[in-house]
Amino acid sequence: MEVIKANSTSELIRYTSASKPFQDKLKQLGDGTTVLNHITTSAQPYVCSLIAEHFFKQSNRRLWILTDDLNTQELLTEGIELWYEEPLFFPDIESVSINNSIPDQERHAERMSVLKTLESSETVKDIIIILEKSLNEEVSSPESINSNKIKIEKGQKIEMHYLVNQFVSIGYEKDSIVTERGHFSIRGGIIDVFPIQSLNPYRIEFFGDEVDSIRIFEVDSQTSIRVVDSFQILSGIEDSNKCKLNDYINNDDLILKVGSNDGNYSVTITNEPDDSNTEEDFSTACFESPFGSFDAGEFILQQARFQNFKNTLSEWHQKKWKVVIFFKNEGELERFNELANDLDVLPESGYLQTGIGSIPHGFIIPSSKLAILSSSEIFGRYESIRSRRKIFNREKRDLNRRRADDFRELNLGDRVVHMDQGIGIFRGLLEIETEGEKPQEVLVIEYEDEAKLYVPLEQAHLVSRYIGSGNKAPPIDRLGGKRWISRKAKVEKSIMDYASQLIKTHAERNTFKSYKHLPDTKWQLEFENSFPYRETTDQITAINQTKTDMENDKPMDRLICGDVGFGKTEIAIRAIFKS
Repeated sequence: MEVIKANSTSELIRYTSASKPFQDKLKQLGDGTTVLNHITTSAQPYVCSLIAEHFFKQSNRRLWILTDDLNTQELLTEGIELWYEEPLFFPDIESVSINNSIPDQERHAERMSVLKTLESSETVKDIIIILEKSLNEEVSSPESINSNKIKIEKGQKIEMHYLVNQFVSIGYEKDSIVTERGHFSIRGGIIDVFPIQSLNPYRIEFFGDEVDSIRIFEVDSQTSIRVVDSFQILSGIEDSNKCKLNDYINNDDLILKVGSNDGNYSVTITNEPDDSNTEEDFSTACFESPFGSFDAGEFILQQARFQNFKNTLSEWHQKKWKVVIFFKNEGELERFNELANDLDVLPESGYLQTGIGSIPHGFIIPSSKLAILSSSEIFGRYESIRSRRKIFNREKRDLNRRRADDFRELNLGDRVVHMDQGIGIFRGLLEIETEGEKPQEVLVIEYEDEAKLYVPLEQAHLVSRYIGSGNKAPPIDRLGGKRWISRKAKVEKSIMDYASQLIKTHAERNTFKSYKHLPDTKWQLEFENSFPYRETTDQITAINQTKTDMENDKPMDRLICGDVGFGKTEIAIRAIFKS
């Protein structure tokens, strides 16, 4: 059996495009309204990819795919990435019904990243997947994005202080360590900066006044991910120069609607029947797989299902259909090959084509005589599509639930600290309505003059319980005030001063020569043999390491830790005797 890959260069896209019904539909693109009816949900990403490939052969413009809901937007994103290439996913704006709530920075960054791509005149042949309602949302205009951006390139000649001043001029804040978007830090000849539109921060290393290297790094571990040659930084200053997202669409771009057919766009892909009085058009129809999916067992071992599968393959073979089965991994493919040989499934050796790729549901295209099947139709291990975004959302919900449980341990009226806003009073958890989504749980923090801040649970890492000396409650800060910023800056300076002193002390310790003890003598061994108990493994390790330190000419710097009664005193006595 021939093994293929699911991508735009495969023969599947070309095979389908070559059939007359699809040829006729593709020729209509750009001329009035083209509707492809009866396209089952599982086949919609495939048909979108087919249209994209044809369109990009004829044009260097963009393809905009509009959906009615978030679920379809996610399914198309995953499917088109499999069949063609990774599209741009433009998340909808987060709408809440209460003022002073903090916007989702991840969502804002993703939106800005897409807008930056769209603003670039060098970028063509993009696929952008958006919710139809997002077309009328206000976004940063191309002019505002282009006017305030800073581009950094490897080998670029620029003084560090000049670059820092540029960061400040576009609203970026200096910090001791970069953990948030819109912040930068300086350590010697290295500048870390977190662009507001990026998923990860960047580390710029200088050699004199030249940019020597640029690395993307991970926020939590602060370790490098990969090296890049250049990147851009968008302004962190809120710009009043707005436009509608719809204004980014050029006249030569193609707009494709997936879902309900309202007749407003150039191309529509829908699973609905034609609501006009004309005869139904099934010429390009794509239907669900005839085998369906089920929960348990390998249906190829179940006689009834096995016979149905074998008969259908035989019928397709007689009608000269092309049949392709996609498996999630090599193990499933090998298992199928074994079963197909043992049970004589195939009507002809080499008839089936197989591929590696996660196809959640199979589908058939009668007009092209093509059947694309999923391993769920073979082994009965049905899985719904696991969108990365859905996984992320599920993990975020679980994390939010744990955070909510943590904050429920707080008492109303307790002092809490928000990293950016300062000390406030915890007023509990509140559910607020969001547009088109389920209610969202937020933390309520009260500041001076009864001003309230609503913090989404996904940003709860910015909030912590206040821990201070004494029993007196500290005064609360003013929301948006400068007192907290000034106090935090002083604390950060104190921490840096203390860290500097520690580094200095450690450097002096490494250069200083201390007394070097002699190896163990027979008196040391006799003393240790008088110990009435058997040493534990950890005790022996600690004793040997302590003795190694004492026999070295570097000053000793070791802390022995252990629970009560686990033998710390014995280690200390042996060290004292050795000295």
